[in-house]
Amino acid sequence: MIRYFIIVLLVLPFYTFGQDIKTYKYFINEDHKACDSISATYIFTITQKKETTSTKITTKHGILISEMDYSDFAKKIRHGVYKDYDENGKLRLKAFYKNDKLDGEFTTYYPDGTLKRKDIYEKDTLLFGKCYTAQKKDTTYYNYNIPPEYLDGGINGFRRFIAKNLQYTEGTRRKKIAGTVVVSFIIGKDGITRDFKVEKSAHPLLDEEALRVMRLTGKWKPGYMDGKTVDLKKSIPIKFENNGTRYIIGSYSDATPQKMQTRNYEQLYKR
Repeated sequence: MIRYFIIVLLVLPFYTFGQDIKTYKYFINEDHKACDSISATYIFTITQKKETTSTKITTKHGILISEMDYSDFAKKIRHGVYKDYDENGKLRLKAFYKNDKLDGEFTTYYPDGTLKRKDIYEKDTLLFGKCYTAQKKDTTYYNYNIPPEYLDGGINGFRRFIAKNLQYTEGTRRKKIAGTVVVSFIIGKDGITRDFKVEKSAHPLLDEEALRVMRLTGKWKPGYMDGKTVDLKKSIPIKFENNGTRYIIGSYSDATPQKMQTRNYEQLYKR
């Protein structure tokens, strides 16, 4: 469910230091990769205290995007509050973590600040939840995150489609070409797939075949986040073996925006 980025530092960060506090700032682009100040879309700030680390993402113009607290940033152990803001810098989600698990209130808000949802978690388990209309009235509860579903038989139908259509040619088998190809793609708000990309290559022939089959998979039922359809990225690993193929189901990415800052920003921090 979580999308990860390996970030390569392109420019030197700028630092500020105070008593027992260290602050590091980095320019990052739309893909959350390090870049120069001209190409940057966001500024990523890491504030290290004695026992905790706080991170913040803002636009170059200072509009807040998100904030997150960690007990161990290098290991991505969230501990404390997470806040997510809309394009105008208004709070739209607030959640509490304890030892990297949701623990406490998980709330979302309408653009005018009206409470939209209030869930109570304990160690990542939902104990209780309520949803509200924009007019502050109770409404039928719905899950915050509903992942996309393959229309032709769900995930089992998706597996069957891959197994039926994936071809491991005699030539690649004879040459003993094997390995795992990881293909990512976007499931759009309309359920149509796009932006197929090889995230991990095994061999050009295997990459080509994996992309060919994935482009044939057809339409999905779109994913929902807090009651709205969203674009969602999914990654699928396909393992090619000398005696045939084996399909391994991948994982959804970016299914919960409160986990946005679990991306590998610590790669910046370690430089």
